[in-house]
Amino acid sequence: MTDAPRDKRFITTEVEVEGRFETKIVELPPREPEPWGPDAELHIVGQSLPRVDAFEKVTGRAIFTADVTRPGMLHAAFVRAPITAGRVTLDISAALQVPGVIEVLQAEDLPRPMKAGGVGLLSRDVSYPGQPVAAVCADTA
Repeated sequence: MTDAPRDKRFITTEVEVEGRFETKIVELPPREPEPWGPDAELHIVGQSLPRVDAFEKVTGRAIFTADVTRPGMLHAAFVRAPITAGRVTLDISAALQVPGVIEVLQAEDLPRPMKAGGVGLLSRDVSYPGQPVAAVCADTA
């Protein structure tokens, strides 16, 4: 087996596609792009170009990620703290009775460490207003 040239970099990852795992090998771009020479003809840089998706966007026909649904897909919404600081207690029993609600996740339901910026993703100990304290998962949006 021959080694890849030193100037080429590759990354191998597994991706899930419709329940199947596939191994993908992707060549990464060089670490530094080659600089343009002093005589480079810049036909695109600095020019106004037509947007290929403009018509779909302005007519409301564009499809965004939020518009895509898959069979069995769940939707989630954070429950945010109504207080500035303190400890909250949650009674999720009423939420679980709402049609379409599958689960309400709380801090103790998440694996550790589950942190974003040093703060637990969900926490009963609130340190700022609007901090996520739970996540409601439902089969309807």
